[in-house]
Amino acid sequence: MKHKKKEGDNLRFAFLFFAAVIFLIAVSFAIKAFLIFRNSTYDGKHRFNIAVYQKNVSSVISFSPQNNSITILNLKGYTGNNLEKFLSLPIDGSVRASGLPVDSNHVASDLSGILFHHDGTSSTLTVLDTARLLFFARGVPRDSVSETDLSAKDVLSINSFTSSSFIDPQVANDKVTIEVVNGTQVYGLGNRFANLLTNMGADVVLVTSSDEEQKYSKVTYTGDVNYTIKKIGEILGVSPEQTSQRDISDVTVIIGDDAIPKINF
Repeated sequence: MKHKKKEGDNLRFAFLFFAAVIFLIAVSFAIKAFLIFRNSTYDGKHRFNIAVYQKNVSSVISFSPQNNSITILNLKGYTGNNLEKFLSLPIDGSVRASGLPVDSNHVASDLSGILFHHDGTSSTLTVLDTARLLFFARGVPRDSVSETDLSAKDVLSINSFTSSSFIDPQVANDKVTIEVVNGTQVYGLGNRFANLLTNMGADVVLVTSSDEEQKYSKVTYTGDVNYTIKKIGEILGVSPEQTSQRDISDVTVIIGDDAIPKINF
Protein backbone atom coordinates (compact mmCIF):
# COMPACT_ATOMS: atom_id res chain seq x y z
CA MET A 1 0.00 0.00 0.00
CA LYS A 2 2.85 2.34 0.87
CA HIS A 3 4.48 1.59 -2.48
CA LYS A 4 1.31 2.51 -4.39
CA LYS A 5 0.88 5.65 -2.32
CA LYS A 6 4.45 6.69 -3.11
CA GLU A 7 3.83 6.16 -6.83
CA GLY A 8 0.68 8.27 -6.61
CA ASP A 9 2.57 11.06 -4.87
CA ASN A 10 5.27 10.96 -7.54
CA LEU A 11 2.71 11.16 -10.32
CA ARG A 12 0.99 14.05 -8.58
CA PHE A 13 4.31 15.86 -8.16
CA ALA A 14 5.23 15.26 -11.81
CA PHE A 15 1.85 16.58 -12.94
CA LEU A 16 2.18 19.72 -10.79
CA PHE A 17 5.72 20.29 -12.03
CA PHE A 18 4.60 19.90 -15.65
CA ALA A 19 1.65 22.26 -15.07
CA ALA A 20 3.96 24.84 -13.48
CA VAL A 21 6.33 24.70 -16.47
CA ILE A 22 3.44 25.14 -18.91
CA PHE A 23 2.12 28.06 -16.84
CA LEU A 24 5.50 29.80 -16.81
CA ILE A 25 5.87 29.34 -20.58
CA ALA A 26 2.36 30.75 -21.13
CA VAL A 27 3.12 33.75 -18.90
CA SER A 28 6.40 34.34 -20.75
CA PHE A 29 4.63 34.33 -24.14
CA ALA A 30 1.90 36.60 -22.79
CA ILE A 31 4.47 39.12 -21.53
CA LYS A 32 6.34 39.06 -24.85
CA ALA A 33 3.09 39.55 -26.77
CA PHE A 34 2.15 42.46 -24.51
CA LEU A 35 5.55 44.12 -25.04
CA ILE A 36 5.30 43.65 -28.81
CA PHE A 37 1.87 45.29 -28.91
CA ARG A 38 2.94 48.06 -26.55
CA ASN A 39 6.08 48.88 -28.53
CA SER A 40 4.37 48.68 -31.92
CA THR A 41 4.30 52.09 -33.64
CA TYR A 42 2.71 51.47 -37.04
CA ASP A 43 -1.04 52.08 -36.74
CA GLY A 44 -1.97 51.23 -40.34
CA LYS A 45 -3.67 54.61 -40.82
CA HIS A 46 -0.99 57.29 -41.08
CA ARG A 47 2.24 57.83 -42.98
CA PHE A 48 5.09 55.76 -41.60
CA ASN A 49 8.74 56.36 -42.48
CA ILE A 50 11.55 53.87 -42.01
CA ALA A 51 15.25 54.51 -42.58
CA VAL A 52 17.38 51.78 -44.14
CA TYR A 53 21.10 52.32 -43.46
CA GLN A 54 23.58 50.59 -45.75
CA LYS A 55 27.25 50.97 -46.60
CA ASN A 56 27.06 53.26 -49.63
CA VAL A 57 23.34 53.95 -50.06
CA SER A 58 20.84 54.78 -47.35
CA SER A 59 17.13 55.00 -48.01
CA VAL A 60 13.85 56.26 -46.62
CA ILE A 61 10.85 54.05 -47.35
CA SER A 62 7.60 55.87 -46.68
CA PHE A 63 4.29 54.01 -46.38
CA SER A 64 1.09 56.02 -46.87
CA PRO A 65 -2.07 54.04 -46.04
CA GLN A 66 -4.25 57.05 -46.87
CA ASN A 67 -2.97 57.12 -50.45
CA ASN A 68 -2.19 53.39 -50.66
CA SER A 69 1.29 54.28 -51.89
CA ILE A 70 4.96 53.80 -51.09
CA THR A 71 7.68 56.39 -51.67
CA ILE A 72 11.35 55.37 -51.75
CA LEU A 73 14.23 57.84 -51.59
CA ASN A 74 17.73 56.41 -52.09
CA LEU A 75 20.58 58.67 -51.00
CA LYS A 76 23.79 57.66 -52.73
CA GLY A 77 26.93 58.34 -50.74
CA TYR A 78 25.16 58.94 -47.43
CA THR A 79 27.21 57.33 -44.66
CA GLY A 80 25.68 59.02 -41.63
CA ASN A 81 23.31 57.50 -39.10
CA ASN A 82 20.65 60.19 -38.62
CA LEU A 83 18.39 60.60 -41.64
CA GLU A 84 15.80 62.32 -39.48
CA LYS A 85 18.13 65.27 -38.95
CA PHE A 86 19.65 65.15 -42.43
CA LEU A 87 16.25 65.22 -44.17
CA SER A 88 14.23 67.10 -41.52
CA LEU A 89 11.80 64.21 -41.62
CA PRO A 90 10.28 62.12 -38.81
CA ILE A 91 11.67 58.59 -38.85
CA ASP A 92 9.44 56.00 -37.18
CA GLY A 93 11.78 53.02 -37.41
CA SER A 94 15.22 52.10 -38.68
CA VAL A 95 16.94 49.08 -40.21
CA ARG A 96 20.64 48.41 -40.76
CA ALA A 97 21.20 46.20 -43.79
CA SER A 98 24.06 44.76 -45.80
CA GLY A 99 22.16 43.88 -48.97
CA LEU A 100 20.99 45.95 -51.93
CA PRO A 101 18.55 48.91 -51.69
CA VAL A 102 14.85 48.22 -52.09
CA ASP A 103 13.81 48.06 -55.75
CA SER A 104 10.39 49.51 -56.56
CA ASN A 105 9.79 46.65 -59.02
CA HIS A 106 9.73 44.08 -56.25
CA VAL A 107 9.38 46.13 -53.09
CA ALA A 108 7.56 43.46 -51.04
CA SER A 109 10.21 40.77 -51.50
CA ASP A 110 13.08 43.21 -50.91
CA LEU A 111 11.41 44.48 -47.75
CA SER A 112 10.93 40.92 -46.57
CA GLY A 113 14.67 40.30 -46.89
CA ILE A 114 15.54 43.50 -45.02
CA LEU A 115 12.87 43.61 -42.33
CA PHE A 116 13.16 39.99 -41.31
CA HIS A 117 16.88 40.40 -40.62
CA HIS A 118 18.13 38.62 -43.72
CA ASP A 119 21.59 39.61 -44.94
CA GLY A 120 22.71 40.39 -41.41
CA THR A 121 20.29 43.25 -40.78
CA SER A 122 19.08 44.64 -37.48
CA SER A 123 15.87 46.55 -36.92
CA THR A 124 14.13 48.77 -34.35
CA LEU A 125 10.75 47.59 -35.64
CA THR A 126 8.69 45.04 -33.76
CA VAL A 127 7.64 41.75 -35.35
CA LEU A 128 4.10 43.10 -35.50
CA ASP A 129 5.20 46.29 -37.28
CA THR A 130 7.25 44.26 -39.75
CA ALA A 131 4.40 41.90 -40.57
CA ARG A 132 1.89 44.73 -41.02
CA LEU A 133 4.22 46.76 -43.25
CA LEU A 134 4.87 43.74 -45.47
CA PHE A 135 1.15 43.00 -45.68
CA PHE A 136 0.52 46.60 -46.70
CA ALA A 137 3.35 46.58 -49.27
CA ARG A 138 1.94 43.49 -50.99
CA GLY A 139 -1.36 45.31 -51.51
CA VAL A 140 0.09 48.49 -53.08
CA PRO A 141 -0.20 48.60 -56.92
CA ARG A 142 3.08 48.82 -58.82
CA ASP A 143 2.17 52.23 -60.27
CA SER A 144 1.70 53.56 -56.71
CA VAL A 145 5.31 52.79 -55.77
CA SER A 146 7.78 55.57 -56.63
CA GLU A 147 11.55 55.42 -56.33
CA THR A 148 14.00 58.32 -56.56
CA ASP A 149 17.80 58.25 -56.46
CA LEU A 150 19.65 61.37 -55.32
CA SER A 151 23.20 62.16 -54.36
CA ALA A 152 23.64 62.94 -50.68
CA LYS A 153 25.58 66.02 -51.78
CA ASP A 154 22.68 67.43 -53.82
CA VAL A 155 21.11 69.34 -50.94
CA LEU A 156 18.79 71.49 -53.06
CA SER A 157 17.22 68.49 -54.82
CA ILE A 158 16.91 66.63 -51.52
CA ASN A 159 15.15 69.55 -49.81
CA SER A 160 12.80 69.99 -52.76
CA PHE A 161 11.93 66.30 -52.86
CA THR A 162 11.50 65.95 -49.11
CA SER A 163 9.21 68.97 -48.79
CA SER A 164 6.80 67.64 -51.43
CA SER A 165 6.93 63.83 -51.22
CA PHE A 166 6.50 62.93 -47.55
CA ILE A 167 3.47 64.98 -46.54
CA ASP A 168 1.19 63.16 -44.13
CA PRO A 169 -2.38 63.63 -45.46
CA GLN A 170 -3.79 63.59 -41.93
CA VAL A 171 -1.46 66.37 -40.79
CA ALA A 172 -2.42 68.44 -43.83
CA ASN A 173 -6.12 67.80 -43.18
CA ASP A 174 -5.91 68.76 -39.50
CA LYS A 175 -5.00 72.31 -40.58
CA VAL A 176 -3.72 73.47 -37.20
CA THR A 177 -1.43 76.49 -37.00
CA ILE A 178 1.77 76.03 -35.01
CA GLU A 179 4.21 78.33 -33.23
CA VAL A 180 7.64 76.92 -32.40
CA VAL A 181 9.65 78.47 -29.56
CA ASN A 182 13.30 77.54 -29.10
CA GLY A 183 13.84 77.58 -25.35
CA THR A 184 17.39 76.23 -25.54
CA GLN A 185 20.79 77.72 -26.25
CA VAL A 186 21.17 75.52 -29.35
CA TYR A 187 21.17 77.89 -32.29
CA GLY A 188 18.73 77.02 -35.08
CA LEU A 189 16.96 74.23 -33.19
CA GLY A 190 13.57 75.93 -33.58
CA ASN A 191 13.99 76.30 -37.34
CA ARG A 192 15.09 72.67 -37.68
CA PHE A 193 11.98 71.49 -35.87
CA ALA A 194 9.82 73.84 -37.92
CA ASN A 195 11.27 72.37 -41.13
CA LEU A 196 10.47 68.88 -39.93
CA LEU A 197 6.87 69.85 -39.18
CA THR A 198 6.51 71.60 -42.53
CA ASN A 199 7.79 68.53 -44.38
CA MET A 200 5.06 66.57 -42.62
CA GLY A 201 2.45 68.97 -44.02
CA ALA A 202 1.97 71.14 -40.93
CA ASP A 203 1.37 74.88 -41.01
CA VAL A 204 4.11 76.60 -38.96
CA VAL A 205 3.23 80.28 -38.70
CA LEU A 206 5.99 81.53 -36.39
CA VAL A 207 9.42 80.48 -35.08
CA THR A 208 10.91 82.42 -32.17
CA SER A 209 13.48 82.08 -29.41
CA SER A 210 12.58 82.35 -25.75
CA ASP A 211 13.98 85.26 -23.72
CA GLU A 212 14.70 82.82 -20.91
CA GLU A 213 16.14 79.34 -21.17
CA GLN A 214 13.46 76.67 -20.71
CA LYS A 215 14.32 73.48 -18.85
CA TYR A 216 11.32 71.49 -20.03
CA SER A 217 9.62 71.06 -23.38
CA LYS A 218 5.92 71.77 -23.62
CA VAL A 219 3.14 71.45 -26.18
CA THR A 220 -0.06 73.40 -25.55
CA TYR A 221 -3.14 73.56 -27.76
CA THR A 222 -6.59 75.10 -27.92
CA GLY A 223 -9.71 73.24 -29.03
CA ASP A 224 -9.73 69.48 -29.44
CA VAL A 225 -6.66 67.28 -29.60
CA ASN A 226 -5.97 65.69 -32.99
CA TYR A 227 -3.42 63.49 -34.72
CA THR A 228 -1.00 66.34 -35.49
CA ILE A 229 -0.90 67.45 -31.86
CA LYS A 230 -0.33 63.87 -30.66
CA LYS A 231 2.42 63.38 -33.25
CA ILE A 232 4.24 66.52 -32.11
CA GLY A 233 4.04 65.28 -28.54
CA GLU A 234 5.48 61.91 -29.57
CA ILE A 235 8.41 63.50 -31.38
CA LEU A 236 9.30 65.64 -28.36
CA GLY A 237 8.42 62.94 -25.83
CA VAL A 238 5.86 65.05 -23.93
CA SER A 239 2.11 64.93 -23.31
CA PRO A 240 0.26 67.84 -24.99
CA GLU A 241 -1.73 70.08 -22.64
CA GLN A 242 -4.97 71.83 -23.46
CA THR A 243 -5.22 75.54 -22.71
CA SER A 244 -7.95 78.16 -23.02
CA GLN A 245 -5.48 80.93 -23.79
CA ARG A 246 -5.09 81.20 -27.54
CA ASP A 247 -2.21 83.25 -28.90
CA ILE A 248 -1.48 83.57 -32.62
CA SER A 249 -1.64 79.81 -33.27
CA ASP A 250 -3.65 76.73 -32.39
CA VAL A 251 -0.57 74.96 -31.03
CA THR A 252 2.49 76.31 -29.22
CA VAL A 253 5.59 74.14 -29.06
CA ILE A 254 8.32 75.05 -26.57
CA ILE A 255 11.56 73.12 -27.04
CA GLY A 256 13.32 72.84 -23.69
CA ASP A 257 16.71 71.63 -22.58
CA ASP A 258 15.26 68.23 -21.68
CA ALA A 259 14.73 67.54 -25.38
CA ILE A 260 18.36 68.02 -26.41
CA PRO A 261 19.67 64.55 -25.44
CA LYS A 262 16.80 62.67 -27.12
CA ILE A 263 15.87 64.65 -30.23
CA ASN A 264 17.07 63.59 -33.67
CA PHE A 265 15.96 66.58 -35.78
